[in-house]
Amino acid sequence: MEAHWTQQQAIDFECVRDVITDCIGILNVQIYAETDPIKLQALRNQSHAFSQERNSLHVNDDLNIAVARAKYDAFFIENMS
Repeated sequence: MEAHWTQQQAIDFECVRDVITDCIGILNVQIYAETDPIKLQALRNQSHAFSQERNSLHVNDDLNIAVARAKYDAFFIENMS
């Protein structure tokens, strides 16, 4: 069976999924430390949204992968400072 994507698309896809997973991990640390119920729910909602977005990506969807990469790279950098 012939692949319908390039090797670079596969690499980009896996990289963005890894970055989103790292961002979910950051949120999990914040969830563990949060005591305010409203902030806690907001963090859980954000984590769930990240997970849904990760699951909705497709290997040959170059535009959405690039947009997600920029979004999650920025989130990662902002939250690791």
